[in-house]
Amino acid sequence: MDTARRNKLAAIELGLLLAAAITLRFANLGYSNLQGDEIKALCYPGHFTSVVKLIAFLLTQRRGPVEFLVTCAVGLIDPSFSSELLLRLPFAFANLLGIACLFGLAWILFNRQTAVYAGFLLAANGLFVAFGRIVQYQSFVILGVSAALLGMTLAVERDRWRVPGLYLGFVAAACALLVHFDAGFVLPPLALLTVHWWLRARHRPDSRRLAWHLAGASALAVVLVGGFYLEYAAHLGSFQVGYWEDRLSGPATDTLRVASYYNPAPFVWFTLAAAGLGLTGIRRNLGWQVLAVWLIPPLLFMEVLFSDSGTHAYTYFLPLLLIAGIGLTRAVRWIQGRFGPWGFRTARTIVLTVLLLNVYASYMLFVDHTPEYPWWPKTVLGTTLPGGHPMNIFGFPYNRAWRAVENWFAPLSGENKVVVTNEKPVIASFYLPSSIRYDFRWSRPPERLPKAKGLYFVVVDHPQSGMDQLWGWTAAEWRANLTPIQTFSDGQERPVAWIYFLTEEQRAEIFR
Repeated sequence: MDTARRNKLAAIELGLLLAAAITLRFANLGYSNLQGDEIKALCYPGHFTSVVKLIAFLLTQRRGPVEFLVTCAVGLIDPSFSSELLLRLPFAFANLLGIACLFGLAWILFNRQTAVYAGFLLAANGLFVAFGRIVQYQSFVILGVSAALLGMTLAVERDRWRVPGLYLGFVAAACALLVHFDAGFVLPPLALLTVHWWLRARHRPDSRRLAWHLAGASALAVVLVGGFYLEYAAHLGSFQVGYWEDRLSGPATDTLRVASYYNPAPFVWFTLAAAGLGLTGIRRNLGWQVLAVWLIPPLLFMEVLFSDSGTHAYTYFLPLLLIAGIGLTRAVRWIQGRFGPWGFRTARTIVLTVLLLNVYASYMLFVDHTPEYPWWPKTVLGTTLPGGHPMNIFGFPYNRAWRAVENWFAPLSGENKVVVTNEKPVIASFYLPSSIRYDFRWSRPPERLPKAKGLYFVVVDHPQSGMDQLWGWTAAEWRANLTPIQTFSDGQERPVAWIYFLTEEQRAEIFR
């Protein structure tokens, strides 16, 4: 294949990669209501009368301060967090920049084609798409880790980046650690790259100057991380410690099942097969050294030591996807060696087609909401996915008209009322006016309730809580047995939430 045609195909691949990454992260980003842990990440600047109180709040959380500082900054613009889109934008941008950094890292350590394939796999992987569409720390960890390794790799491989890359690597790693402890797995590959940096720097005429820069970058990182975590360690309590103890001893996570939930199974196996093929190309070069010390520690920790790892396996998915990119490149080159330019073009076209089908599948699962998967069954690429969901999923389309429910209750502010719902308390309490006293019941009604002018029931279809009934009735039984005073629909005019009102006498008569 001549150079012009190669460059044209490469430009097409890069353009499609950029379009896919942007579309999967920003299209319909404001459609979904906030989901569970998104609300737990909110930091209301109006709640803090001084910087000291803000710091005290940050020191009591289960992770670093960056996630909360980002939402606090958004709160300065939108104090009531009235826009899901505005709130999610910083996290989507961080996710997109993380893809760009991984792309650059793969290009420098290996080659452009591997970078393209690894970029597509990361951009379309359902778990990372979900991270990019919610208010959660993972996107900033991905960005910080990828930027740190990119910076240090540039410092090792490019003379003009020898000092700037050093500072970028250490500062980005420090910032990632200030996001979440998951970023700790960047330290082994960062240390390896630092050793390579010094082995090359020490023989240079300006080695003394470079040594001072290494000391300065290290000191800056230590100050950034230690300035927070030393004080954080002094404030550790049962809230933080208990969380990690539960993770260590909780029920074991089936990581393959989690991956298959966020990605159609054929694409999971395609990625694993590509990674397996990539592992056949192991060499003793810098790129493979970085991948080894980046992959093995989190893999062992999450799959052996950390029982309830949940979605934290993303820490080793990053290097695994890069290895899969190597595997796809090896497959294309093997075909080129056997069949020449025609085989090369055909192989690249086939691989690109599969990657684009993966992009399409992720679009249908996470962006398209006609209907919302996994709450309702959905047909993707000719296969009907049955729907249904486990607890604690995120990133999928979820609109239960909570903004409309909020607006309905707003005029009732000040009345003595109790609201009962089958949705998660954190979601209902965020959207409903603060004047409402909120009661959440998983099964039968209690014998006693606070005296009120009546009870409002907000019944949600397919709630995030996974609770399919309220006080013994499913959502369908509520509609069959009682007439709602208000019905709310999603963007497809599908009824998704209902409000019922019962006086205490009616409640006693119906729910004996």
